[in-house]
Amino acid sequence: MKKTIQINDIIFTKIDFRYHFMSKRRMRNDKQKAQTIVDSFYPAWIASNIAGQAPVVRNLITPRGVGYAISERVAYDLDTKKLHISELITMLGYTKTDIGKILQRVRNKRYDLILCGVGGSGSNFLHWAYEMMQWSGKDELFNKMTLYDDDDFDIPNMLRIPFIPKNTDSDIRSSLKVDTIPYKYDKIAMLTLRISRRLENNDLTNIGGRKKYTVIYGAPDIATREVLTASDCSFIAATHRDNTYSLVENPEVDNDLMMETYGKINLAKFFLNHLLMTIDFLTHLGEREHPFGRIDHGGQEENVTLKVSDFNEVTSRVTEKGFFKAGSKRLAVGDEVLRVTQILLPGDQNE
Repeated sequence: MKKTIQINDIIFTKIDFRYHFMSKRRMRNDKQKAQTIVDSFYPAWIASNIAGQAPVVRNLITPRGVGYAISERVAYDLDTKKLHISELITMLGYTKTDIGKILQRVRNKRYDLILCGVGGSGSNFLHWAYEMMQWSGKDELFNKMTLYDDDDFDIPNMLRIPFIPKNTDSDIRSSLKVDTIPYKYDKIAMLTLRISRRLENNDLTNIGGRKKYTVIYGAPDIATREVLTASDCSFIAATHRDNTYSLVENPEVDNDLMMETYGKINLAKFFLNHLLMTIDFLTHLGEREHPFGRIDHGGQEENVTLKVSDFNEVTSRVTEKGFFKAGSKRLAVGDEVLRVTQILLPGDQNE
């Protein structure tokens, strides 16, 4: 007897594995709902649609048109106002002047950037660097930027992409990540190259005399990590798990590395964490005094932790009674412990 596999059931299971299902249904009043960043509730809204729940049930998870969104996709799907980069930066305790200085220091260094993967961490870096660049009036932060990725965007992963991916050419229908990154992000560097394969050893060899001005950044797979570890180039790993992120230079290939799992994602915290991680990475580049490359080339040694940050610890310093301040707005991020809800596929509901 052949078994029929429902594609939507597979998507549902992957979303359930990667994201917290959260609901607004226990919030006290409409004012509280209107002050909430709704990205945290988006995975549950998607899952409830896949499960075929009635509109009234989906509306209990997160009412459309209520609250504020960080992600372009969430704002569009939930018919919700999108927060501007200026509001997000203010929420996190920075000013426009602060950001302008950070970006200008990076521009002055004229680094080459190799982005190793443009999935969750890579796409968020591109988006937040571009948004801050546009807001502060800076452009071409890097001399050259090369994007490497051989993978496709899939539906569960796309939830954590803060922009709506687009094809680079109307005649091309591609799900490859490098083909669907919007052209506007090319402005991050004077020259941007997109390469639809993994970073290889020959790519590192061809850096040549620019090695001490070249930084490799991202969260690649183990095979690519091994290539990077065997090279004499500098690599900064951007890793995220649960509500914590880290930046580690020249990490060893180790099973304990945070990149191996994202944990369960609270989507609003995920986006804000990646904005903070982008700021921390750019701050390091601007303030860095020694060249890139391994220590025998005058650069950094292995396994150097540049930053470890926990979202809850950071926000405890910039929130007032649990609310962020963004101009006249008071905004809250839903707590995954308090707001978790259960969603079941129709077949599971009958068991």
